[in-house]
Amino acid sequence: MKCTESIESQKFDLVLEHALAREAKVWKVPIFHNFTLKGTDISPRHYEKAVLWIEELNSLFQFCPETLALAISFLNRLLASVKAQLKYLRCIAIACLVLAAKINEEDEITHT
Repeated sequence: MKCTESIESQKFDLVLEHALAREAKVWKVPIFHNFTLKGTDISPRHYEKAVLWIEELNSLFQFCPETLALAISFLNRLLASVKAQLKYLRCIAIACLVLAAKINEEDEITHT
């Protein structure tokens, strides 16, 4: 029986390694060129303000630190993959926080 568990464990490790390698190829970090995010009008200062705003909202709603990290990860991934306009940055930032909260935060509504 232990032999089967070992094989299953090895298969899982291979699947996980493959998924991580695929993710590393697909998702890139945002790149700034000439003081703006490549292909957009978002400056590093605008990006920093968005991250600080997410942090402020995370604290206001008393979400866990993991939710903040996930929201910023979503923001980075999105900004690296699409050409977002500055006027939509706050909307994108709040959407990232909402998605992260949906994933990480427990549902506090109890049905009675």
